[in-house]
Amino acid sequence: MPFADKTFDGAICTLAIHHFDNLLRPFREVRRALKSGQFVLFTGLAEQMGKYWLCHYFPSMMRRSIQNMPTLNAVQTALATAGFQGSECVPFFVNSELRDLFLYSGKDRPRLYLQPDVRANISSFARLCTDDELKQGLKALAADLQSGEFASVRAAYDSSEGDYAFVIARADA
Repeated sequence: MPFADKTFDGAICTLAIHHFDNLLRPFREVRRALKSGQFVLFTGLAEQMGKYWLCHYFPSMMRRSIQNMPTLNAVQTALATAGFQGSECVPFFVNSELRDLFLYSGKDRPRLYLQPDVRANISSFARLCTDDELKQGLKALAADLQSGEFASVRAAYDSSEGDYAFVIARADA
């Protein structure tokens, strides 16, 4: 990053670490640029994503998406190796008030996924879902919404671990 050492008092990374080939390099850069303070990551974790009801309708897409997502242990290990002191994980539960439309933002609004313009802006749908899986998954989702079966599918995927997480690491001076 084009910043001097110890320039900032905090840093935020939102829904991006699944695009990093290596967590350690960017985490070391953030640590270098921090005087002290917190580095806050907002992310989905592999262990959380396996509990998304999207796995029922788009299993191959979700399997590929989960493979791109680090586990909490991998994130915390990379943070510690990069020089952060301690980290905590605070779960975040998606609610229907969200405006940003990221992967599981339609958790309680499944009809969002029937809209092509919504799916086009979600990287898992845009990059990891085959045309065949998309057609089959949308057909099954629409049928389950129509019949009322979706409520049972949704209930089977309830999780107390959160849908996403804030991982908060400290950078001591």
